[in-house]
Amino acid sequence: ATWCGDVEVPYPFGIGPSECYWPGFNLTCNRDHDPPLLLLGNPDLRVVNISLANSTVRIVRTNALIRRGDNSTSATPWYWPLIGNPFLFYGEEPYSLSTSNELVVTGCNTQAMLFGHGDPAIISGCASFCSHNDTHITFGSGKYCYGMGCCQARITESIDGMPKELLFKWLDAYVAEDLIPLPAFVFIAEEGWFDQKSVAGKLMRKDRELTSAAAMEVPILLRWEVLHNGLSPKVSSRPDGDLCKSKHSQCKLGNRGYTCHCNDDDGGNPYVPNGCKGGRAKFIKGSSIIIGVGSGAGLILLVLLAYFISYKLKHQRAQMLKQRYFEQNRGQLLQQLVSQRADIAERMIITLKS
Repeated sequence: ATWCGDVEVPYPFGIGPSECYWPGFNLTCNRDHDPPLLLLGNPDLRVVNISLANSTVRIVRTNALIRRGDNSTSATPWYWPLIGNPFLFYGEEPYSLSTSNELVVTGCNTQAMLFGHGDPAIISGCASFCSHNDTHITFGSGKYCYGMGCCQARITESIDGMPKELLFKWLDAYVAEDLIPLPAFVFIAEEGWFDQKSVAGKLMRKDRELTSAAAMEVPILLRWEVLHNGLSPKVSSRPDGDLCKSKHSQCKLGNRGYTCHCNDDDGGNPYVPNGCKGGRAKFIKGSSIIIGVGSGAGLILLVLLAYFISYKLKHQRAQMLKQRYFEQNRGQLLQQLVSQRADIAERMIITLKS
């Protein structure tokens, strides 16, 4: 693995020559910034995390908020292509939207729908409503949107990669935009991001400037898989074949390709030789269990031994005190005096053992 700034770049991802990454997984490290920025093709798409175990890439994106630019509120639906713009992803890219994202719509009497390539084509959609005389939109508890002033909708899995297009429509036609109490935005974001009060509060304002809205960084979670083309037909049954090069790994079939995973999720890299810990992880785990059990048993024995020694010392001290008191109180003289009277000796002499 290599690093770009504070982001680790594990294979099959890579930076630089084509030998450093699997086809389609090339990234760009912009070292003009401090720290350097890891980019996913588009300067607006900054990579902040790559997960091999989950087969995901978390990006933050500027210019992610889509707003109708013709300044009208015609009832004619407006389609925004998503292939090539705004994500700059194309049909052969290994990425798709994770179901951990959501479609968010703000504004009054607006509707948005997200279309994929498969059947059914609609993978998400929602509508937002409010009156033209509303000057303040109140939110419900929990999620901030429940259809009044904004709406949120889960995105179902797009089996053919990135969504194809976005439809935006005004439900209240021919109303001047300056009379609408809230700006209309449509965007895709990782689930939970818009629920933050600091985020929703900034977007849900009439005086929201377009320049500041464009500068907002929106997190998006992408799923990735190695596409079928270029792979051996036997790769799904050969963990040590073309793709999953490490022992102790397995290949999983996805919608458009494959992903590799280390057995027991040991945190290694199944795409490189000996990348999975495999038996070593089990040995270390087993050794840790043995050491833990042995340490626990040893501690118990140590406590018991300390108790036994303490008990013996107390008993020995008590015996010594009895002997000293016996001598101080002329016990030996009394013993000699009564030795001639055996019949009363048992009644008058108290031995050290009693």
